[in-house]
Amino acid sequence: MERMQFAVEPRTEIGTWAAKRLRKRGLVPGVIYGKGIDAQPVQVEARSLAEFLRGGHAGVLVDLKVQSSDGETIETTMVREVQRNPITGQLLNVDFHRISLKEEVTTAVPITLVGQPETLKRGGILEQILWEVQVTCLPTAIPDRLEADISGLEIGDTLHADALRLPEGVTLQVASEEAIAVMAAPRIEEEVAPPPEEVEEEAVEPELVGKPKEEEEAEEEAEQTGKS
Repeated sequence: MERMQFAVEPRTEIGTWAAKRLRKRGLVPGVIYGKGIDAQPVQVEARSLAEFLRGGHAGVLVDLKVQSSDGETIETTMVREVQRNPITGQLLNVDFHRISLKEEVTTAVPITLVGQPETLKRGGILEQILWEVQVTCLPTAIPDRLEADISGLEIGDTLHADALRLPEGVTLQVASEEAIAVMAAPRIEEEVAPPPEEVEEEAVEPELVGKPKEEEEAEEEAEQTGKS
């Protein structure tokens, strides 16, 4: 179980414009909430938060040092939601969920595939479908990752969630037949036939329908001369 710690401060200004002013100062507005408590607005340094999120926050406990005029308190939390600007990636907001170390929580845990199947040497293609999975356990028992062995996968085989190695006290929150990875057959490159050579067509003069006007007039004149 991974555990991190960084400082936050109570946030007194609420609203859209206040949040924009905080972001200009290099801070990110956030909130701490939990069962049976009032939500507590806070602000956190954007650089510290970005560094923490870069390592992945799934299943990570976060001890928040809440600094205020009354002193410092420690809140054990988990990151529940992070909002970013879809274009710039700027951190806009973060939600921390206060938890009890004596109560079970449900959280996402990354999946790691281990082993080296011989099928890969024969051209098989391993396609991972599921990269993380929801589990329920005590906060102190949250695993850093769940492993699944792919050594025996053959072409066409599917690895299911029931292949995950679960530590004691950890319950899987997805169906056991949920697909994690599949071993696909090698891709066969089809030979593309070259395009047929273009044959230059000889210019063909258009066929005349009927006789030219000058020829018709000459024939009429000859007929009249013969009658006379």
